Amino acid sequence: MRKVAITVIAALSLVLLSAVPALAAGGGGPQSGSISIWGTPDKGSGVYIYGTLNVPNGTSGIFTVYEYGSKGPGKWGSASDSTVIHVVKGQTSYGFSFDEKGPFSQFEVEGGGIKSRILNRDECGFRVPEAPSSALLMIGALPVVGLVGMRVTGIRLPLPHWTRIA
Repeated sequence: MRKVAITVIAALSLVLLSAVPALAAGGGGPQSGSISIWGTPDKGSGVYIYGTLNVPNGTSGIFTVYEYGSKGPGKWGSASDSTVIHVVKGQTSYGFSFDEKGPFSQFEVEGGGIKSRILNRDECGFRVPEAPSSALLMIGALPVVGLVGMRVTGIRLPLPHWTRIA
C-alpha cells in the first residue's frame, strides 16, 4: 500500500511540474493594461505591425499609441505615425496596426504609459508555430509515471527471448 501512495505522489508531482508554465501565464491580467504586438511581412521590404491594446473594464478616454523603432541597441526613435484610440467603458480590447517601411530592426509600441514587448524584424516572417509545450510535457510524463509506478510496485515485464534465425 505504501508503494502505491509513493507512486501516486510522484505521478501528481510530475503532472504539476509539467503544468507550471501554463498556470504561470494564465493569472489575472495587469491592472493598468497591456499592449500585445506581432508582425507580418508586406510585399516590399517593410513589415505590418499589428497589435491589441487591452485596458481594464471601466476605462475611458483617448489613448494615443506610438510606434518606435531601433537600428541597434539603445538607439530608439519614432518609427511611424501614431494611432488614436477612443476607449469607452465596457470594451477592453482595441486593435491597431502600423505599416512600417523604415530600416529598423526592432519595434516597440507605447501608449498611455503602457509599453509592449520589443519585436524583432526577424519575428515578422513566415514561421512554423510552436507546439504548446505544457501539453506535450504532460503527455511526455505519462510513460515516465508508468515506469516509475511499475518500479515502485515491483511489477516486472518478461524480457523477450531473442533467437537468431540463420
